[in-house]
Amino acid sequence: MLKNIAGTTIKIKFKDEMIELPKNAKKQINIFWKQSKESNPSLFNGELICVSEYKESNDLIEITCKRTFYAHHLYDERVGLPKEYGCHNLVVGCLLETSDNYYVIGEMASNTSVPNCLQIPGGNVDNTDIKEGRVDILNALIRECREEVNINLQDKNMVDSFGIKYISLPNEKSNAYLIIAKGNLKKTKNEML
Repeated sequence: MLKNIAGTTIKIKFKDEMIELPKNAKKQINIFWKQSKESNPSLFNGELICVSEYKESNDLIEITCKRTFYAHHLYDERVGLPKEYGCHNLVVGCLLETSDNYYVIGEMASNTSVPNCLQIPGGNVDNTDIKEGRVDILNALIRECREEVNINLQDKNMVDSFGIKYISLPNEKSNAYLIIAKGNLKKTKNEML
């Protein structure tokens, strides 16, 4: 479920340490990862920024993140781990609306963990978004839109406006903290195509 957080201050602290898992959990994750790689050889077990703490009060959201690996996330998403060892990645997305009122939606590649799934431009927060112990969520949004649809959210010739609008918290259908911005483009649907 999406919650409107327009106007809310978001502070995201980054602790440069790995999330600790018990040996048995690590073993199960490694077995699962080997099986996952056999069915989808293009999967990559890179580092992932994961939410370790989330606090919300009035007009303030405080998030603390640590490092983990993609296998930890995929295992928790597909199999499940006890809450204290769960992996909730930090994801950004930008719902882009064209000047003629169409939304920009993409299809995930066949070599991803969710092939052919439809989604808005976005992705995981990564190391380039970390600055002086903080996660720069706007940098993540700007980077992902550039990478995925070649839109520069800072270019007033392309974008009328954009800003963070929603958050989706982990639930039974999603393991991620998803921060969503909304952007209004100066381009039409045909220009985007």
